[in-house]
Amino acid sequence: MNRRTFVRAAAALSAVAATSRVAGLVAPAHAQQKEFAPRPGTWRTFEITTRVEILEPAGVNRAWLPIPSVKSEYQKPLGDQWTGSAKVMKVVSDGTYGANMLYAEFAPGETAPVVELTSRFQTQDRAVDWSKKIAADEDPAGPQDLDEVDRAHADGRDRPRDGARGYPGQDDRPREGPRGL
Repeated sequence: MNRRTFVRAAAALSAVAATSRVAGLVAPAHAQQKEFAPRPGTWRTFEITTRVEILEPAGVNRAWLPIPSVKSEYQKPLGDQWTGSAKVMKVVSDGTYGANMLYAEFAPGETAPVVELTSRFQTQDRAVDWSKKIAADEDPAGPQDLDEVDRAHADGRDRPRDGARGYPGQDDRPREGPRGL
């Protein structure tokens, strides 16, 4: 094929493709779009299983496993079950934030400490009308927690100690090399 024939064929093909789209003969392919429209009301049930095995037990071993505890109009817990070789297993709660945990304590000499927690809960879609103004909830942590972090940073309590090295620039010791690495 010579160059002139090739150029004419390419131009003709382009013209046919352009006119066929205009005329609607060939529809361009588009990715299928899904509509995001959450509809509250359909509850779905989930089950989460958390298993902890202590591979090298020494002395008294303890484990704290998080328990889903969000209770709201779009999520509700259905219950928890646990099994294992721990001598003590009980639900405990964090006094500050109210987070629930399964506390497991294994006897010294337990050769294969293991605990398994199964939590069931239901959840549903929720919709928020962003055109309506609603009051923001207060952060349960409160500003005092951030003040403590600021004080720890100001007096150096957040820096590595006893020769520990963190990221470059985290402590005041000089680094080797031209870039300080």
